Amino acid sequence: MIITIHVCRNVFTLIVAVTVYYVDNPDDTTSMYTMIDEQSDACFVTNHVLQTLNVPSYPVEVKLSTLLGEELIQCRKAYGIIVRGNKESVAIPLPGYYSRHNIPAKESQIPRLNTIRKWTHLRKL
Repeated sequence: MIITIHVCRNVFTLIVAVTVYYVDNPDDTTSMYTMIDEQSDACFVTNHVLQTLNVPSYPVEVKLSTLLGEELIQCRKAYGIIVRGNKESVAIPLPGYYSRHNIPAKESQIPRLNTIRKWTHLRKL
């Protein structure tokens, strides 16, 4: 289950801006958007993230299960990425994660400030 916020006719996925870095090189950071899926039991990053941060990885085959079915996918397994909110100081190490060429998401699913302000508990953001 992906947490969604329904506003008007748009559907917004919990996509947030973060800063990431590899544990062995904390000064080499990159900013990106990440999708948080509380029902997933695995972490995924793009191959581009691994390459940008020079994260070592190895090839694996993973059974990806979704509501639409199951499929075996080829990806890479890696460790050592640290993530934090762009304006936060608390850093969270990701558990082992997998990389893929593409992780589908639409830019229109990223909540904008005018949408967030409609929610009283989020107005301080």
